[in-house]
Amino acid sequence: MRKTIRYIALLVLILSSSAGADTLLRLQKGTSSGVDVVLKNDREIAALQFTIRGEGVLLGEILPSGRMTAPQWQMSFHRVDEYTINVVILRTGTHSLPEGEGIIASLTGLSGRGTLVLSRVVIADPEARSVAVTLENLEWYDETGASVALGQNYPNPFNPTTTIPYVLDRASTVRLVVYDITGREVKKVVDEQKEAGSYAAIWDGTDDTGLHVPSGVYFAKVEAGMEVKTRKMVLAR
Repeated sequence: MRKTIRYIALLVLILSSSAGADTLLRLQKGTSSGVDVVLKNDREIAALQFTIRGEGVLLGEILPSGRMTAPQWQMSFHRVDEYTINVVILRTGTHSLPEGEGIIASLTGLSGRGTLVLSRVVIADPEARSVAVTLENLEWYDETGASVALGQNYPNPFNPTTTIPYVLDRASTVRLVVYDITGREVKKVVDEQKEAGSYAAIWDGTDDTGLHVPSGVYFAKVEAGMEVKTRKMVLAR
């Protein structure tokens, strides 16, 4: 997957000057917790790369959709962290994506409130010429009205430390506690008043006494006001 991303990055260096066509890549609201990536192209497309960054928004999973579900297209992605995903879509043969407009990928499991930003966009036509592109970002919010969002820790599995991201939609007293698989409290990571915003707590794989805990499944639970969110984590020493 990372080799694919390096390949498309190399492609940027060998592309000739812009072909002059204006293509639109935009983000639009899909489901209550999802966003669609829409491509409108006025010439054939052979490959594209883009990054989605959530400013205050935790990102879930991304999958090919609509125009890119045919087997002749291959999509790879690399999650930089819970707020950033790099995506590469390549053709597997000599075909190309014809002119048109429609969804090419869907991002699910979003939470939080903020702006979804497209960046590092590279689009190539069948002659390996770069295509000019216009970008449309998206203001996004969680329609469930939740005041706290807990992202998946990264890396996961991890050893010895991991980052646990969370987002507060409003000021609140926050408790972020790690439990083992039996439900026993292992480590109180956060217990304080926080303003609205994005945060990243670090757990170093120790308990409240400072001792390193063994490999296994653990759970991060965040409480903010009346809301509680939980994520499973795997420690592999």
